[in-house]
Amino acid sequence: MVRFSSLLLIAAGAALLAQQQPGNPPPATAVPQAPPALDQALRSRVQFFFQAHVDAKWRLADQVVAEDSKDNFFAMQKPRVLSFDIAKIEYSDNFQRAKVTVNCEEDMIMMGAGSVRLKMPRSSDWKLENGEWFWYFDPNAVRETPFGPMKYLTNGAPGEQSPPTQLTMPQGPSAKDIQTSIKLDKMEVSLKSNEPSSDTVTVSNGMPGWVTLALQLPELPGLDVKVDQKNVKAGQQAHITFRFDPSAGAAPPSEVVNLLVNPTGMLFAIHVTFQAPAPATGKQPH
Repeated sequence: MVRFSSLLLIAAGAALLAQQQPGNPPPATAVPQAPPALDQALRSRVQFFFQAHVDAKWRLADQVVAEDSKDNFFAMQKPRVLSFDIAKIEYSDNFQRAKVTVNCEEDMIMMGAGSVRLKMPRSSDWKLENGEWFWYFDPNAVRETPFGPMKYLTNGAPGEQSPPTQLTMPQGPSAKDIQTSIKLDKMEVSLKSNEPSSDTVTVSNGMPGWVTLALQLPELPGLDVKVDQKNVKAGQQAHITFRFDPSAGAAPPSEVVNLLVNPTGMLFAIHVTFQAPAPATGKQPH
């Protein structure tokens, strides 16, 4: 992972601590906010850079590439981005450096699934030079991927400065390991057909890196299915919540909700059953 330092604003010094009332917790540590003009300038340059990727106009993108990174930029592989949005900006070095995470929509070829369109979180490094933001490349940075950390290979001898050619592939999991690395705690949820009800499926990510979850839902009025986080890091879990409200429409006996895990291309079919109310029972008159 690209290293970065979070700038923390110390909210309480010794003088402030002396003024606190006994028993009160210390004030929370706050992350300083970038000056609005500086933040907007960076966002504008990031938009320009990635729009050039959408348009496949690399010379336009080069206009916001730092001089010491131009050879690296033209030598490295460039993904074809279909659309993008800025997800997160993390500043460091007194707002002279920034790590920008951008969700990029791309077409990828997945083993066993063919071409799959998905959004990939991509990080990029930016630095402020002469009052302007520039993309730059750190050849020693480690990039996190679903299959583990990767570094760029170069064609030069050890110690030589040469442009990167491709990412090294880590000692990743086998095809069999991949098939068992994503686990669901259950493959069937049970809802009630006559009253509001809910159920939850937990998804565990055993991959060395992050995965992205996408739901394929049936058209059923009253059925609401949501996942609490689409990008799941290694070792983390996501929860899919199923809710049904019969006031919006009648429920069929069962339905299927598909869960697609990218970039592995794994597809899980989660069966949703709707329990009918038990028949009323009464005592026979004597």
